[in-house]
Amino acid sequence: DISHGVTRVLYAISQRKSRLKPHNMYSSVVASSITIGFGGSVGAEAPIVYTGAAIGSNLGKLFRLDPRTLMLLVGCGAAAGIAGIF
Repeated sequence: DISHGVTRVLYAISQRKSRLKPHNMYSSVVASSITIGFGGSVGAEAPIVYTGAAIGSNLGKLFRLDPRTLMLLVGCGAAAGIAGIF
């Protein structure tokens, strides 16, 4: 379930202690790339935000960081995704 990128990131920050599943590091990019490639109407920004946030979350889990620092990494990952687009 990739749902909507930005709302899922906000939900993870508020309810799940900034924890995103590892498959979200690639699944949203793959799904949106296929959809855009075949002419579907989907934005590229939300999947990139979700992917960047998932990378930050999973790196924080890998190093066993506290939830406050994990939240910071999720925000940094999302910001890096947006910066990468523009």
